[in-house]
Amino acid sequence: MSERGVDSLGMFIGKTVTLSRLEGQVTISTDDDWSLHIYNRVAFSGHHSGDALLRSIRLEVTGSALNEGGLTLTFGDGSSLHVDLGDGGYAGPEAMQLNAPDGGIIVWN
Repeated sequence: MSERGVDSLGMFIGKTVTLSRLEGQVTISTDDDWSLHIYNRVAFSGHHSGDALLRSIRLEVTGSALNEGGLTLTFGDGSSLHVDLGDGGYAGPEAMQLNAPDGGIIVWN
């Protein structure tokens, strides 16, 4: 993923989102109909790390960063979600898919 790809996730910064897990994917959605579906392996750390994604939780996104291991989203309570974008983290059909309210789609392979 390029820095440009991370910039595409900028609409989440400062928003309270709902994180949920369903059938092997993590979904991050906003009240204004943006949604990010993550199919790759994820690691959630922080206050909710034990069972956080066994249920839906609401958190404010405070940042996103791309590093050698993947993408990390940080939240207002100090927790973070790391998406493994390496070959070993791939679970298909794609790494992530961003859906816009107007029907636009961005896919990361």
